[in-house]
Amino acid sequence: VPGRAEFFSQAEVGMRELVRSRELGDAYKRQVLGVGVDSLLIFAVYLFGTRMLGRYDDRDPAEQMQAAIDPPPEWVRQRRARAQADPMPLRTAYIGFAVTAAAIVVAGVSLSRTGDALAEVTGLGSTFVGSTLIAAATSLPEVVATVTAVLSGAYDLAVGNILGSNTFNMVIILLSDVAYRGGPILSAVDQAHAVVALVGLILSAIAVVGLFYRSRRSYAGLGPDSVAILITYVLYLGLLYGLR
Repeated sequence: VPGRAEFFSQAEVGMRELVRSRELGDAYKRQVLGVGVDSLLIFAVYLFGTRMLGRYDDRDPAEQMQAAIDPPPEWVRQRRARAQADPMPLRTAYIGFAVTAAAIVVAGVSLSRTGDALAEVTGLGSTFVGSTLIAAATSLPEVVATVTAVLSGAYDLAVGNILGSNTFNMVIILLSDVAYRGGPILSAVDQAHAVVALVGLILSAIAVVGLFYRSRRSYAGLGPDSVAILITYVLYLGLLYGLR
């Protein structure tokens, strides 16, 4: 379709100008003890947000009233009742968490090496492979945990897992910066990652709008915010592929 091809062409040109910006690269050069100032700022904001979240009440009175007006479906209430009647022992939960976390760590090491080889063999580039295939693979445990939480009626846990994982992943930049001894790590990577970060901000903004604007409309069973996130992500894949 000519219109669609023209859109992608113009968008790709705009994104290329973004990643070539000299000002964008200069912002990543400052460091403290070999660690980028941006990485330290990310960590400070994360700590501040975690503290605020700890002080924030789970639900305000208006939200509790709305939950009473719109009770969850019957199947959700049944799952909650079964979970409360037969709770998992705390020790079992701790052991299960430790074992699964260790398995994910071991798999992550192998996945990183496989991703490097895949990027070289296919010619797709490390940025594209890391931002799509590796990102999707490492998110599979989150997908399983989120779907399980939704089926159990724990909607807050499901959404919290998604948003919390995205937030914590940003803190990993600090850990990577500490391990990298060549200066600030963000100054050493491909500036095409700026596109990934920008799209991440857009997707997060859509999610925030969906949290505050509680629309009851749905399209094929999806809320308007979910549809917007899906469309944005598909467009992002096309742009990132063109920038590889």
